[in-house]
Amino acid sequence: MKISHTLAATYLLVAATIVSAQVVPEQDPPYPTPPAPVDEAATTEVAAPSYTDEQVAGFAAASLQLREVNANAELDDAAKMAEARSIVTSHGLDPETYNAIAVAARTDERLAARVQEAVSAKIANSPGQ
Repeated sequence: MKISHTLAATYLLVAATIVSAQVVPEQDPPYPTPPAPVDEAATTEVAAPSYTDEQVAGFAAASLQLREVNANAELDDAAKMAEARSIVTSHGLDPETYNAIAVAARTDERLAARVQEAVSAKIANSPGQ
């Protein structure tokens, strides 16, 4: 649950930053303004953080375990949060990195594919499969 709350807080922070960064002109200029010169160095894409294979594998393994914890109706929210933190850290991640991977995988197709491959591999190598 804390992971979900942290993830929701991250979305709200990003949304607030985007909204606060928007500038609305007070009045349209009386004539069209020419486009500003393009600085080629400034137009390069900012690279998304790259995550190691170990981090992606840890994220995948933790995600599978977290699904089980979230589905456990016998645990209250505090117990689920404690268990979630324990699971994430046991896979070599801190909660911030886990959440960052979760957010990035929603928009980065390559990262999402890496996560899916890691989840599939983890399921295939699970006992009883």
